[in-house]
Amino acid sequence: MAGLSYSSKLAVLGNGSFRQKFGLFLELLRSPRVLLGSWLFFLARIILETLFVAVIPLGALLYLDQAALRILLSCVSITPTYAYLKMASFKFFLFIYSPYQLIQQEFGQPCSGLSSAAPTDPGQLLAARTNSAAGAAGTQQPES
Repeated sequence: MAGLSYSSKLAVLGNGSFRQKFGLFLELLRSPRVLLGSWLFFLARIILETLFVAVIPLGALLYLDQAALRILLSCVSITPTYAYLKMASFKFFLFIYSPYQLIQQEFGQPCSGLSSAAPTDPGQLLAARTNSAAGAAGTQQPES
């Protein structure tokens, strides 16, 4: 599953030749970090998909009598779970391949946004947004 997921992401990279992209793909087999991390992540993904995309909707279809409730429970279980897992797969791809130069050229430093240097206080976040919006508008915000 990791091979299929990574190959599609590597194929659409704008930088690099086929040989470079194929070399990155082979890191899945050569690098213990990539192999073990991918194995654990996709094992967890398969378990979650099985639960939320198969077991819960199947249980709703088999054991609930009202058609509207069956459809609602199935849709509420499947759609967000699948979307979040697809997003998490891409984020994990960026995380696991972030040390490689080809990925850094395409996406910058993908995991730099996860640093603790980012403000976590809501007041700091609001001030940062206000200052950046003011800078974009070309006006100065008075300091408080």
